[in-house]
Amino acid sequence: MPGLVWSPDDGQRFAAIRADLAQVSTATACQLLISRGWRNTYMLGLHPLQPLGLGQRLVGRARTCRYLMCRSAEGPHDPAARRVSPEIVLIEALEPGDILCIDAMGLPTVGIIGDILSARMLVRGAVAALIHGGVRDSPFIKELGLPVFCQSAHPSHSGRDLVPVDYDTPINMGGAQVIPGDIILADDEGA
Repeated sequence: MPGLVWSPDDGQRFAAIRADLAQVSTATACQLLISRGWRNTYMLGLHPLQPLGLGQRLVGRARTCRYLMCRSAEGPHDPAARRVSPEIVLIEALEPGDILCIDAMGLPTVGIIGDILSARMLVRGAVAALIHGGVRDSPFIKELGLPVFCQSAHPSHSGRDLVPVDYDTPINMGGAQVIPGDIILADDEGA
């Protein structure tokens, strides 16, 4: 199921979409989509780690990553394996205007991203991160300034219970299907 395919020539189109949607609240967008027959377009349970501010909105392209439950003990730390892990490969492929969307099965007891990955996302030009689960290092993420929407903050890292298995595939985010390339709109009410 392919999502929106963005070519290098789509920069002006994407900029225009971002500018237009930045004028629309998530409440208005949800109501408009419902009136046009689109259902389940809101990500239940995701809240901003810190408020964006009155009238502030984020708009970007979805890049997706899916986690599943671990089947065995984590084992020793392997830096070589970590470099080819789906979430690392995806973060290194982020482009300006992208929003990282991670389906962590809604588990609030794991910290999917922390300060290091958040800093890397900012360097790559990410607009925000949406985590269907928890994050760690939340005070430092707030200090960095990366907008993050999640279900909770938790000190444990993701490897305790979850493992990333795939990226840039359709995922479930709080009851909403997210396909790579989808346009995401977020504000203080959610995404």
